[in-house]
Amino acid sequence: MMNYILGDYLKYKRTFLKKIIYIIPISLIILSYLLVPPYFTVDSYNWWYTIIMPITYALIPALMNRYEDKKIKYRAVYPLSIDLRKIWISKIIVASCLILMASLVHLIAVLIVQFIFGDQIFLSYSFSTLLVSSIVLVVSSIWQIPFCLLLAKKFGFSTSLMINGLFGVALGIVFSTGNYWLLSPYSWSIRTMVPMLKIMPNGLPADAENMMLNTSIFPPCIFSILLFLLLSYLSSIWFAKQEVR
Repeated sequence: MMNYILGDYLKYKRTFLKKIIYIIPISLIILSYLLVPPYFTVDSYNWWYTIIMPITYALIPALMNRYEDKKIKYRAVYPLSIDLRKIWISKIIVASCLILMASLVHLIAVLIVQFIFGDQIFLSYSFSTLLVSSIVLVVSSIWQIPFCLLLAKKFGFSTSLMINGLFGVALGIVFSTGNYWLLSPYSWSIRTMVPMLKIMPNGLPADAENMMLNTSIFPPCIFSILLFLLLSYLSSIWFAKQEVR
């Protein structure tokens, strides 16, 4: 399986895909500091998980599929005597690693700005708080990776971006403040940040009496992992049945 993963990863060497894991988070960091310096950390995280993450989770798998599908339409893969399910799973794993790297870049950049301009920032967080928050964000959103890869393969680049981007922002924010937020996977990461960072989905600090502060981060993380495994398994079976057109 490792050969499949390494082989797929090498396909994207020196491509724009490898650059966006730096461009997207760093651009957000710069924008957050330039617009509202006192609320830099709050905005850099709130905008990250409410707007940028759904787009990033769609963009990376979509670009991976585009590189594979644009010229040869998987003709170099389907005829080979290999396990197509492993090919698909390797793509999911590579996409997960790239998204994890983007999240790491975001975390490091936030910590650097906090360290340098800490006296100008109204609300700063410790390294451990931001680290755990970033991990929770990745885990609670990881189900989007096989979902977006499937969307890209089936409907194309633009459609996958539009669906996950719109649904991620709309359904995520709308459902995250309600009693039935667990019914919307897009709201899981947003809701977990209320007890983690004491930030409401709209970016405002949460009141000490707000009941959302009692939200447990474990159910959404567990559900996300289970949904990730289910979507990965089902989509790999679907991919293995595809033929060259």
